[in-house]
Amino acid sequence: DGERPALDGAGFVAALGLFLANSTNSNLDELDAALGDALNFLLEARPRACCDPDVFRRFAVYTAPVDALCRSHARALNALFTYYTRRTGSQFLTIAGWLALLEDAALIRGTTRPALALGDTGMALEERAFDGDFTVADARCCFAWARVAPKPRAADASKHRASPRRSAVSLSSADALTRTDFLEALCWLAVSRPLPGAEALRKGTWADEGLSLLDFFEVCDEPSVLDHPAMRSLVDPPSPPPQTAADCGRARLEECLLKTLVVIYRRLPRGNAEMAGVCAAAMGVAQRQLKDLADYLDAGDAKERRG
Repeated sequence: DGERPALDGAGFVAALGLFLANSTNSNLDELDAALGDALNFLLEARPRACCDPDVFRRFAVYTAPVDALCRSHARALNALFTYYTRRTGSQFLTIAGWLALLEDAALIRGTTRPALALGDTGMALEERAFDGDFTVADARCCFAWARVAPKPRAADASKHRASPRRSAVSLSSADALTRTDFLEALCWLAVSRPLPGAEALRKGTWADEGLSLLDFFEVCDEPSVLDHPAMRSLVDPPSPPPQTAADCGRARLEECLLKTLVVIYRRLPRGNAEMAGVCAAAMGVAQRQLKDLADYLDAGDAKERRG
């Protein structure tokens, strides 16, 4: 339910070790080997859980393009944060509020996606349970990464010892997200899901079906689309966890975040009618930005051809 006490990293390892000790009659050496095997198995099963959030924050999130995008959507983002914070009766955004937002937008595996008419083609999708790869565990990772405090620099060490506030997380928000953390969580979400790629933006349609780009946004994360050979060139898969400054630059986070906001603005009103007005106004801004992005990509292609 999101309100249970949480474990820090040391507590998690201790709990895992205790579980293994109670499950076997092994000696300490065998238990140490079993613990290593268990951690390696977890990392292989969910490699995205092993990353350094501070690298992503410093070299991808806190950049001029991402800042400009967030400022242009400040009204809508503040409204989303406020609504889902108050919905759970908290001063900050709890994990329950974060999951409620993603579930209302039908972004998590198992959530119900309502019936949808696609463009003017007569094609329609029936109400269905979303069976994509983005799970509750992935959503929780985005939440957790946004809460990880940055590593203090040597010059700032005394300041960090004197104050409990680290990044946007303070003692009063130890189990929740502040507004700044919420933006970081959205950035993690943006690199964790498949999104329309550059080719889809250039064409503005889905394959040869005459669907609009926004229609394609609706279905690009559906397994039937991702697994279709003709669709692969139109969809960018989730990015690997950025580990270096170069990885962060290649992620082009501002583009991923814009596309993610489009998906949220388009889907959220179906699961939460109270946010329809906010999302409609923000969608107008996002559509203009998508057009600017498509024009930028076209200009880059034209320059490359001339070169």
